[in-house]
Amino acid sequence: MNETAPYADLPAGEMAEDEAEDISDADLINRAKECYRVGIDASARWRSDALEDLEFLSGDQWDGNVKGLRASEGRPALTVNRLPQFVRQVTNEQRQSKPSVTVSPVDSGADIRTAEVLQGVIRNVEYTSNADAAYASGGQSAAITGLGYWDVCAEYEDEKSFEQHLVIRRISNPLSIVMDPGCKEVAGDDARWCIISTDISKGEWASMFPGQEMPKSSGWDGQGDSAANWVAKQGVRLHEYRYVKEEADVLVEVPQGIFEDIPNGGALLESELEPDVVAMLVAQGAATRPTSRRKACWAKIAGDEVVEKGEFAGRYLQLARVVGTELEIDGETIYEGVIRHAKDTQRMLNYFVSAEAEAIALTPKAPFIAAEGQIEGYETEWETANNRAHSILHYKPQAIGGTVVPPPQRVMAEANVSAITNARMQAADDLKAVTGIYDAALGARSNEQSGRAILARQSQGQTANFHFQDNLAMAIRYTGRILVDLIPKIYSGPKVLRILGEDGKQEMVPVNQEAEFRGEQVNIDLGTGRYDVAVTMGPSYHSRRQEAAAQLVELLKVNPALSQVAGDLLIESMDIPNGKAIAERMRKMLPPEIRPPDDKQPPPQVLAQQLQQTMQQNQQLTAALNEAQDKLESNAQDNETKERIELTKLHVDLMKTAATLDSKENTALLANEAKLIRERLRMPDLQPSQPTQPSLAPQGAINGQGNPYAGPGGVG
Repeated sequence: MNETAPYADLPAGEMAEDEAEDISDADLINRAKECYRVGIDASARWRSDALEDLEFLSGDQWDGNVKGLRASEGRPALTVNRLPQFVRQVTNEQRQSKPSVTVSPVDSGADIRTAEVLQGVIRNVEYTSNADAAYASGGQSAAITGLGYWDVCAEYEDEKSFEQHLVIRRISNPLSIVMDPGCKEVAGDDARWCIISTDISKGEWASMFPGQEMPKSSGWDGQGDSAANWVAKQGVRLHEYRYVKEEADVLVEVPQGIFEDIPNGGALLESELEPDVVAMLVAQGAATRPTSRRKACWAKIAGDEVVEKGEFAGRYLQLARVVGTELEIDGETIYEGVIRHAKDTQRMLNYFVSAEAEAIALTPKAPFIAAEGQIEGYETEWETANNRAHSILHYKPQAIGGTVVPPPQRVMAEANVSAITNARMQAADDLKAVTGIYDAALGARSNEQSGRAILARQSQGQTANFHFQDNLAMAIRYTGRILVDLIPKIYSGPKVLRILGEDGKQEMVPVNQEAEFRGEQVNIDLGTGRYDVAVTMGPSYHSRRQEAAAQLVELLKVNPALSQVAGDLLIESMDIPNGKAIAERMRKMLPPEIRPPDDKQPPPQVLAQQLQQTMQQNQQLTAALNEAQDKLESNAQDNETKERIELTKLHVDLMKTAATLDSKENTALLANEAKLIRERLRMPDLQPSQPTQPSLAPQGAINGQGNPYAGPGGVG
């Protein structure tokens, strides 16, 4: 068996047949322990160096024997730890360069809209699970030890939900991971197994595995990943063994037009089709070939017991790896961080600082030289002259051979530390050269005067360590692929998901169903089509917006007229109170030809067309209304004229009849009828006082001419 990758020496067919079968818990534990042993052995050198790197970075930078010897002799062993500053320079650049995941379609079954939704879901997963902390932790571990990790998993939304959601969890201790040493991809894409060790307490065990007795840990400790002291008494170490299982299958060609789901044809696995469908396709001459179906499985092992096991929804191990500096020497892969080769220089710096302090401390204080008898009587003053500030020092003048001796004089003593100081400065410069981070990148002033020269010097340090940032981007891209594979499976069925835009704007999207989205009736099926992921690293959206505002201000200084057409963009890019409201008002004042379309209002061209159509409709309706009104008025006049003519005739006839009647009662009755007719015709009461002849009603009265019973203007 290959010592570096268990089961890697088996042929593909044997591996598929062996791993396709359900294995017992005992065999699963043996396999997991074998993988663990192989992984620990293969990474022994890295684990030893990584543990030393961590201890060295924390300040433990002196050899124990040397430090003990100096302490016994009363000699200083100082530590001036400059390494954290260099590490933070690399990791904080990673924090400032926010990753941006881009999803794009790669086949005919995919589309841009669904890719945009997947991209928004990934951003939402990163936001809700605080993925920035996981990315920062993984990048920091890679910068220090050479390797870093984070986990992608599905969790229940809460204790009362059957719905799961995707999260990204940080792994603070890279030494708790044992990964297949046979994987070659930077992010661990091709790893066939990995083991994640976690220490849990009794309370966590009871919550995770209710009713199960907590077993004892045994034989699972690796270098740099020793169990905590409390684990032996109050907890247990849990190992999650993840592995890839290959199941033999047959790929069947599907001609065009057979299935509605794939109208253009394609290929399906035999396990996805009914046997009679496979037979029908083969009979029609469909091509086939043997293949294998990849599954990702997991098992949680505590001590020598499998407490839980199952399969992942996707095809990946869901563990992303970040690599620092990678070297392969004689078949062994070595991973390094920023400080691996800076430790000797840091040790020299500590030694020179200690030597400098020791030399200065051992330098005798400046003594006085006095002739015999000069300080007689004033001994106390002169003995305390080096540690007290006396305003006056008395002495007795003395003469030797008739010559007065000068007063006592101080002999200055200076420690010769210039060589040590120069060596210490050289060690500090060597530290910058080893890490590739110089003064300008560290914020110190240098000889550069122009801004461009300063940026050029800063970019030297960024370029020297850019591979850390680039490897982090590769791990995030692999994380995006894991999420694209998991999203259709975790968020299956009709749902409404929240997506996030690059600017953090939230939007609710119905997926896996026919529904309205952005004014259109669409069906965003997350499980249809294939998509790929790319990652761009750069300043955050907030930083880019501030930079854009600064550049717009400079442009407006050169060309103030731009404020008439781009003032809204400048205000919107500034973080000022009511900035959006001000920008919106300025946008409404833009000329129609450059005014951006409003989601709630049609474009100006559409508004003008709608206004013209409305005016035409109003003109047509007004003309039709006037015509109908004219007809109504004409009909009313005609009807009124006919009625008045008939009533006038009736009135004349009544008057004629009344003139021929002898009975006063009949005459009064007819007169009353005539009165009612006059009221209806609005005629004056012109009832004759004596009988009249029919000739009293001339023929012209019918037309309202000379009619004494017609109102003003005649009957008409």
